[in-house]
Amino acid sequence: MQPLLFNILFKKDKKTKWFEYINLLKNKSFCLSIYFATLMGTMSSPAQRTALKYNVVQNDNVIGWLKIDKNDSANTSLIHFSSEIKKRVLFLFTIIENQEVLFENGTMTHSYVYRRINNDIKVNKHTTYTGDHYIVKNEKNSTHLMLNNIACNQLSLYFYEPVTVNQIYSDNYERYLKIEKTGNRYYTMKLPDGNKNTYYYSNGTCTKVKVEQSLFTVEFVLIK
Repeated sequence: MQPLLFNILFKKDKKTKWFEYINLLKNKSFCLSIYFATLMGTMSSPAQRTALKYNVVQNDNVIGWLKIDKNDSANTSLIHFSSEIKKRVLFLFTIIENQEVLFENGTMTHSYVYRRINNDIKVNKHTTYTGDHYIVKNEKNSTHLMLNNIACNQLSLYFYEPVTVNQIYSDNYERYLKIEKTGNRYYTMKLPDGNKNTYYYSNGTCTKVKVEQSLFTVEFVLIK
């Protein structure tokens, strides 16, 4: 499950205004490197699949699982994410999440986020590229994001170390979030609510995500 989930355990996503999203060029070198690495890695075969599995751990106890896989072809990359977490905060909460993002020729053309806590659907939305901007649709309304050519989002962080990037697009917040190197092969993303996530890497793959909240800390630990 995405680290941002814990920030909206008891609240819906907040909307932001499109004019906060203009700064894109700083991320192009990282985003293009993702695209060309994918392209070069798949030229010799019709398709390539990478699958990762994580335990969700709190206080040395496994409280859930997370699976994410990436399927690459010559000009597309499809990432699928699913997770289930059982967390007790006075009562037991079962958190189900599914995400999917499609990149075509290096550009994000569609993404989907579904998140349910017990029987309460917290998020259910699609983001679609129109050619010069994105439209985010949920069950009640739609929002136009004046962004162009998003080339990496948070799911990309599980497969690529953000060596040269300082912002990553978040489907949850519908905006770019700052990420910075804070140690040897780990990077911290500060969230709008003051919490933070730290991503740890080995050989370009994310081996752990540390999710730090005001009341608790959990970790996603790679097991496969």
